[in-house]
Amino acid sequence: MEQLRRISLLAGLLGIVLAMPAASRDDQKEPVATSPQEVIRASNQDILDVYATGEEGPEINAKVFAFMDAVTSFTSIAASTIDGFCADPGDDECRAFKDVFVSLLRVSSIKKLGRYRADSFEYLAESIEGDTAEVKTIARYGDDDIELDYYLHEHEEGWVIVNYVVDGIDTIKNYRKQFSRMLGRSSIVSVTERLAKRVKDMESET
Repeated sequence: MEQLRRISLLAGLLGIVLAMPAASRDDQKEPVATSPQEVIRASNQDILDVYATGEEGPEINAKVFAFMDAVTSFTSIAASTIDGFCADPGDDECRAFKDVFVSLLRVSSIKKLGRYRADSFEYLAESIEGDTAEVKTIARYGDDDIELDYYLHEHEEGWVIVNYVVDGIDTIKNYRKQFSRMLGRSSIVSVTERLAKRVKDMESET
């Protein structure tokens, strides 16, 4: 599972800058984020504010999970990664595979949040074409600069992340490459069981 541990780190880097979109912060009387870059920028600050309290534990994790789910379509990421490996994406085996992969994406993100916290962000560019967009950023960690490029899709509730690239590594393509190798040696059921064990192990980590 070393390959999965490595790629789950990439998912964790996404979690660094995920939080509740500004459109749902009406109670704070702040301007509503309307552009993809504004959503990312507001989310960065929200997640940093959560951890700035210094609090830890299930309640903090639950807040962050809610923030991530509000601005990220993990199901879209999972579908784009997995559907090509399934003859019928709607069959039970494929649905179970996709469900456990969504769980892996979410739990790996939350587990890495406490270890990788950006000192600052730079917003380089935003491009919008119809209902799709790309936001290029740099997250700074001490002397390290991490390029984080976000791909978003506009839904009825606003802009949500459907893929991301970390220092040139495309999340969906990277997972597809790993799953292609795994499924070349094992069945979907076997791979799903391995992913489920990984999720369980991560959830039990302290």
